Amino acid sequence: FMVLNTSQKYERFDIRLNKFKLFNKKSIHQQNKKFDRYFEVYSFDDVDIQEALPNHLREFLTNFREKYAIDFEIIFDDKIYIRFYTGNMFKPLIMKKITNDYSTYKFYVITKFAKELIRILST
Repeated sequence: FMVLNTSQKYERFDIRLNKFKLFNKKSIHQQNKKFDRYFEVYSFDDVDIQEALPNHLREFLTNFREKYAIDFEIIFDDKIYIRFYTGNMFKPLIMKKITNDYSTYKFYVITKFAKELIRILST
C-alpha cells in the first residue's frame, strides 16, 4: 500500500481492477482497449475523467501493468492511494534467506513506478 501526498486536490475517482468491479457503481469506459482490459474507472461525483485521467497517464498505467504483471488500484482524492497486489513479498522464511531476489526486484519496480507517477502528475 502506498500514499502519495500532492498539492493538487482531485475530485475523487477510482481506478479499479476489472476483476474487482464495484457492482453498485457504474464504471466509465475510457475508449482505450488496452486500459479497459485491466481497469475500470469509477467517479463518485461529476468528474471530467478525460481531464483527470489524460491519455499519457492511462498509457503509463497500462504499460506498467503489462510489463511487470503487477496488479494495482488507485484512488485519487485529497491524496493518491495505491494498492499493489504483490502477495507475500516480505514473508520471513525460517532457515532460508529473509527475502528473495524477485521480491527485491518488485519493490524496486514499485518504487520506480511511484517516482514516475509523481513526475507525470507534476507536469
